[in-house]
Amino acid sequence: MSDWTAARLPAFAAPIIGEAANAIRLNGDLEAAEKAYQSKGYMRARIKPEAAFDDANNTVRYTLQVDEGDLFRMGELEILGLDASATSKVRAAWTVREGEPYDAGYANHFLNEAIKVLPTGVHWAVDVRESVNVEDKTVDVNLRFNSK
Repeated sequence: MSDWTAARLPAFAAPIIGEAANAIRLNGDLEAAEKAYQSKGYMRARIKPEAAFDDANNTVRYTLQVDEGDLFRMGELEILGLDASATSKVRAAWTVREGEPYDAGYANHFLNEAIKVLPTGVHWAVDVRESVNVEDKTVDVNLRFNSK
């Protein structure tokens, strides 16, 4: 378990002592924790809750089995649909460099910044494709810009 896991995981699945067990809330908390792992490059992170019921005391204790998986790094960035100048500006604005841990939420967040460097007066639709390469532990990103 990484230092990041030990420090952050309890915040996602904080026990609510004395409250009724809520599997829906727990599943939502664990999905949020998996997304947080993906923001640190652990694209295949999985968290499995194991319940131990104590019928005599009407309680349940959850043990979380965490499998971070491998750390994935930024692979290639491909930008399509823009002229050379705009492509250069978008590439310069992209701050996750090849070889750095990949942040699975970055591409969608980045689009707000990318629009600022594109030609004005045009409505842009952007298709984001992430390709997770299990063999080399990288994520390639394809940004396809279409003017409307």
